[in-house]
Parts: sequence; structure tokens; C-alpha cells
Amino acid sequence: MLNCKKGRLAVLILASSVMLTACGDYGGTVRMTTTVQETETNQPAPARPDENHNAGNTGDMINSSHASSGGAGESDGNSPIVSLPEKDVYLYPAAENTALLQIGNKQQEMDWMYSNPRMVMPILHMHDYDRDGTEELAAVMQVGSGTGLAIDELHIVEYADAEGEADKPFIDHLFQEEDYLAQLRSVLQFETFVRDDELFGRITVDGEPYEVSLKTFAETFGEMNIQEQIGFGAIVYFRPKGEELSLSAAVGLIIDGVAEPQYFGEVEAGVQYSSGAFKLSKLRFETQE
Repeated sequence: MLNCKKGRLAVLILASSVMLTACGDYGGTVRMTTTVQETETNQPAPARPDENHNAGNTGDMINSSHASSGGAGESDGNSPIVSLPEKDVYLYPAAENTALLQIGNKQQEMDWMYSNPRMVMPILHMHDYDRDGTEELAAVMQVGSGTGLAIDELHIVEYADAEGEADKPFIDHLFQEEDYLAQLRSVLQFETFVRDDELFGRITVDGEPYEVSLKTFAETFGEMNIQEQIGFGAIVYFRPKGEELSLSAAVGLIIDGVAEPQYFGEVEAGVQYSSGAFKLSKLRFETQE
């Protein structure tokens, strides 16, 4: 079963160097095909870097209901979904697929989908990410989930002296999916080669090459079926920790006759934020253990 934010696609489209998948996007790098087929991935998603998606937050997952103004830690009698009490930040359930964010004595209904089948809780973290002398709120929601699918969404909320409206005092900046996928596509290359009768893959990340043995994949699926193309975008995690924001995107082989990528590692990157814009930095590849 798939849980997708409104507006996401539930088909796999292989076209040129871009492939859209159920609630996600695969970004191929070498071959071109125009096959179109509906699919639901069956490969288990690799474990997220931090299995406790709610680390550093308090509160339990509760049913969605409308919430209005209330005291700290309480809104219409509802407990917060997650909170940062030391920062006076609370996130409450509101209408369907929305949440009520309270920071100090200000509140705003946010278009955030916090509920998902895996009960993965949102992450809240406060830091001066753009180094302008004022803290921002980082909020991570899992908006795509299912078999072989786990997609986080990263928001940065400007709240101190933000030029918002009376009923919308906060400014919410989303790291758009098409933005970070385009940035990844621009720095990734992939090719296969044989050395000592063993198939290898060479993935180049921002100019840095990494080699990985594909022996197991070749034995399982057949060497001739492994394409010189990688898929990514169906498994993406964001993590705020300390002063840093980071992204982890699983990458997998595209194999003839197999609907979903066969994962062999992750691209890790820092996320820089400034004036509502996001940029990936310090990209590297980590082999999947």
C-alpha cells in the first residue's frame, strides 16, 4: 500500500534521463527508453539512517482533528504531535493533511502531511541555518511511504520578524522534490565495467569516482540485464542534527525485467539554506551494508 501526498504520481515513467515512480522520481544517467508502466515497488526500503524519526521530540501520534489557539502543550484539549518545549514550539493535529504549528503565542495552520502508515513521526529542530543571527525551525515529514518507498519532506520555517499575514505569521520554505532531484542528477554519473571477470559499477558523485562490486547482482539477475543507469528518488531522508541539515538518497541499479531499482548504496549530502533557497553540498557515496 502506498501513502502519497496529494499531487504525487503512482506510475513509473522511464523517459530520457528521468523516471518518475510511485510518489517519487528516479533519475537515470545514461540510457534512454520510453517504456511506461504502472508499478508499485516490492523491494523493502533500506533502513533510514536514524530509525527513530522522532529523536529529540516529545508527544505521541494521535488522530487528526481541528485545533485552535490554546496554551503551551495544549490546543482544544489535544496533545501535541511533537514539540520542542524548551523552544516553546508545538505541532498539533488540525484538518485533514494539515497541522497547527505554534511558536510562542503565534499559530498557523500548515499544509503538512504528518500522518503515514508507518507511524513515522515528524522531526522538529531549531537552529540559525542561514547564519543571519535568527533561528529557523526545521521540520521533516515523511510524505511518501509504502513497500520500497520512503520519502521525507524538508521545511524551513522563518518565524522571527517574518513578514507574514495576521493569520499566517510564519513563512514556510519547502525543499521541493524536483529541486533536489535536479541537483542530484547534475552531479551523478554511472557506468559498469568488468575487471578480472567480475562486474563492477563506477558511480561518480560530484566528480569523485567510487567503485562497487556488482557480483551478487550479476549472479542474481544476469550480467546482461544490468543497465548502465541508476535509479534514485524513491527513498530520500532528511536529518537535522546540531548545526547541520543533511540528505540521504538511496541509489539502485536499473535491471531489465525488474520493476524497481536494486539498491547498492546512498548518496549523502549536506543541505545549505539561505533566503528561502536550498543547495546540496559535500556530496559523497556510501556503500549499502
